[in-house]
Amino acid sequence: RSMFDFIHPLSQLTSMIAADLTLVYHGIRHGHSYNSQSCTVDVLKKLFHDSTIAKNISCGRTKARELAVNVLGNQNFISDVGTFTNH
Repeated sequence: RSMFDFIHPLSQLTSMIAADLTLVYHGIRHGHSYNSQSCTVDVLKKLFHDSTIAKNISCGRTKARELAVNVLGNQNFISDVGTFTNH
């Protein structure tokens, strides 16, 4: 296989990152555990097996926690969105 088989176009990469972050945010917002997140990703891959984005989502327990703490948490993203959704 070529190395280009593993490199996704920028727009597809952006969509995959957005999917990961959306799943993590949704899980946090609704109190889902990281184990639940991991299971949800497995289900999505099976449900949407023809989707390139779904095939490449890799948001298991460890990654979900890292995104929650180091990406969403650092930006005060969760509290800001919570403030806006309560109005």
